[in-house]
Amino acid sequence: MKINQVFICEDCVFVFQIHTSCKDMKKPYCPKCGEKFEVRNYQSVKKGEKLIRIKWEQEELELLDRCISGDLGAHQVAVMTGRTVNSVLKRIPRRKEELEHAGQC
Repeated sequence: MKINQVFICEDCVFVFQIHTSCKDMKKPYCPKCGEKFEVRNYQSVKKGEKLIRIKWEQEELELLDRCISGDLGAHQVAVMTGRTVNSVLKRIPRRKEELEHAGQC
């Protein structure tokens, strides 16, 4: 039986997918940096979980600002904040509006 598994390298914050059989599955190496020890299973959205709205803290907004400026990717911000990539991508347009109203962008 073939399965798709999604992994994230916590060293370089790179998300990748592997398609393999269950019995052949071993802990993979990151295709970007070659690290094996910092690689873990990554699931951005789990089925059946209730969505809970959590207010963005100031530190998280600063990371989001770095994402908007191009210093960080959305996947990196998601890992650093413990939020889903979808949550980060949905928050970016609202954060841009907030910055425009504050005259910072």
